[in-house]
Amino acid sequence: MKSLGKSPIDPRSPARNMIMNQGKGLDWIRIGMGSLATILVPILLLVGVVFVYGVVKEESWPAPAAFAPRAGAWVGPLGGFCCAFVFAYWAARGERGRPLAHGLAVGLLSSLLDFVAGIYLVGASLQTLMVISYGGRIIAGILGGWLALDRLHFQTRRIFACTPSQLWRCLSDVDLLKQWISNMVEEIPDDAARTGLGATSTLKMREGNKIVDYRMVVTAWHPERCMMVRLSQGSFAPGMEVEVRYELEQGPDHATILDYQVEFRLKGLFFRLMGPVILLASSGNAGKELNKLKFLAEAQAP
Repeated sequence: MKSLGKSPIDPRSPARNMIMNQGKGLDWIRIGMGSLATILVPILLLVGVVFVYGVVKEESWPAPAAFAPRAGAWVGPLGGFCCAFVFAYWAARGERGRPLAHGLAVGLLSSLLDFVAGIYLVGASLQTLMVISYGGRIIAGILGGWLALDRLHFQTRRIFACTPSQLWRCLSDVDLLKQWISNMVEEIPDDAARTGLGATSTLKMREGNKIVDYRMVVTAWHPERCMMVRLSQGSFAPGMEVEVRYELEQGPDHATILDYQVEFRLKGLFFRLMGPVILLASSGNAGKELNKLKFLAEAQAP
């Protein structure tokens, strides 16, 4: 029994669900600390640059007071961008929910605080460079939150005009799996006598012109009710895993409702940065496979 395609993605999941971890609310303490650090660190950096300039300057160079605004025009925006990226990542990483929301919050809050401090406390006027700097912080915050993505979760429900036992057979019979998982080549169990919970196997998948071996373990097994498998190795980064869960329940008019869930546990810089893009690109293929599953299961109904 194993049931995982190359692209086990909910084709109807909205993009906003694809880029957010499961989790609780925003951690405003970390967001606030990250926002303050995004403002203060570039200021301290500018002070250091001007101090060093004053130490090494020659007589023909402008005075430090005249040099400071010029340096600030570069250090402020660039330092703010870099700090927003770093501290947005710091605020969003770990097990907290919604990393992109955390990163965006750091970019927005740091820009708002800097704007209030500059306009109302210092008396500065809003200039084009300031607007560019604030926009850069917001973008950097989003990028930092994106990099902090460590898992993606999807869920959809489908109705099949067949019984739970007929759908279950399509999810657990290797020969039937090959008929709706287009890239599946073979499944080789570690122990042919063992099935169900705890069973392990090697799943051979065709990716382009090569065959890639994934490791599979059954983590939940309740015949005709629930099945969950975990996939690792293959083309994934070390430590990356994908869990797929199928929950079946009897629906009206002898139909079966399938609750389909997928969770990607991302590892490695490439998968963290490209995870949402990869999932969006593969959603069409997943939709085709789920449609094939529906056709196959319903064809068995009397």
